[in-house]
Amino acid sequence: MIAAMHNMLSKTNDEEAKRRIRQDQLFGIEEQPYMFTIATTNMILRGDGKSNLENQDFFAQNPSKLQLKGCTVGMMNPPYSQGSKQNPKLYEINFTETLLKSVTVGARVAVIVPQSTFTGKTKEEQSIKSSILKKHTLEGVITLNKNTFYGVGTNPCIGIFTAGRPHPKNKMCKFINFENDGYIVSKHIGLIDDGSAKDKKQRLLDVWRGHSKAPTKFCVETTIEDTDEWLHSFYYFNDEIPTEEDFRNTIADYITFEVNMITHGRGYLFGIEDQAAEKIDYSYNEDQSEKHSGALVAENSEKKAAFDLVELEDLKWKIFKVNEIFEVKSVKGKTISNYDEGKIPYITTSSQNNGITNFVDSSEHVSFEKAISIDPIAGKAFFHDYNFIGRGGAGSAINLLYNSRLDKYNGQFVCAMIEKVSQEKASYGLALNGERLKNTKFILPIDENGNPHWDYMSKFMQNIEAKKLQKVLDYLYTYIS
Repeated sequence: MIAAMHNMLSKTNDEEAKRRIRQDQLFGIEEQPYMFTIATTNMILRGDGKSNLENQDFFAQNPSKLQLKGCTVGMMNPPYSQGSKQNPKLYEINFTETLLKSVTVGARVAVIVPQSTFTGKTKEEQSIKSSILKKHTLEGVITLNKNTFYGVGTNPCIGIFTAGRPHPKNKMCKFINFENDGYIVSKHIGLIDDGSAKDKKQRLLDVWRGHSKAPTKFCVETTIEDTDEWLHSFYYFNDEIPTEEDFRNTIADYITFEVNMITHGRGYLFGIEDQAAEKIDYSYNEDQSEKHSGALVAENSEKKAAFDLVELEDLKWKIFKVNEIFEVKSVKGKTISNYDEGKIPYITTSSQNNGITNFVDSSEHVSFEKAISIDPIAGKAFFHDYNFIGRGGAGSAINLLYNSRLDKYNGQFVCAMIEKVSQEKASYGLALNGERLKNTKFILPIDENGNPHWDYMSKFMQNIEAKKLQKVLDYLYTYIS
């Protein structure tokens, strides 16, 4: 309100006009007496304008009567996380709709709310979203810095609407990712300007007003549905053609995982049985060295065999939704508190060791075979080519993706492509579960029939693995020699 007051005062030198602004063009409601006192005091200290601040319950007011006050701009920061099925009135989205009803037709409304407000988490909230579009227009939503309310743990955004005008089906809304706003957290201080905040704010305004273009990573313009999540992360997906570099870490992590399992007696996961240590002759002699060297050279040559493949940028690519390719299952299961140190991998919402946190006895638990698991909080994706037990953590289900065409290699290709978008969508505030995951878009290379090119993906990843193993074999050859 103070910012609005000073904005209006700066646009006139007429003292009578300034008096009218202070007395007639500002109006505010605050229910909590303590906050009302602070607000009133601030208005006095910053130039008056307090006369139309009221200590009232917003929902006790008649929106039609509030509308007669003629407010053409409405701004709100409603209380967070107070709504429930028992008290849906206090959902942030209901505060938003009530504000839209309380201003004049054509008025602009801006609300700063948690991102979850625009996802339609419950049936009640989804119903309010639908109601809003029938009578009002969504202009767009700006996703803010996660530390905007530093120390609170809320991921906020700003929703901007035009009141009293039904949302047109062909309306292009703007969804902006302004998480990188130029403010950083300084220990013991909080948010501080890193020197770029002013320029970044100007860029935001230029893009919002249509004065400049921006890549989709910053702004997506699209039509919407009431069932959509009105957030940049919902509409945006990384449609850039990947490079080999995008897949190297995925293969390297999997090789590291395999070696770790084999050296710790878990080679059976990959069909490798342990050899008794006493059967291996570790004594060194020249003949043995040559024997080992020869074996490594032969293995090295075999691994060098590469497939002659078309370059990634020369392939045809297609946009897919996750549920167009995979059967999606969400598994919560039962927490295993007493680990039996069995043989079955226990997969949870972990981002390490291919998602494995322990090994258990499978006798009392359901196991799964050959699937991709996705951590709904961190967005990490792992391929599992072995029996495992899956369970979510911290109240979230672990997601499993099934397709009969998956193998060790194309599975990792898909993991890398899904991670490019899932890690931008997943968070503690918005877990990548259910419909959010099923409707997540990503790109894959396609064959002549427009289907995912499973064979190409497998051979491509095998080539990368061969290059990685080449380095290891070269090192071992040098070491033994």
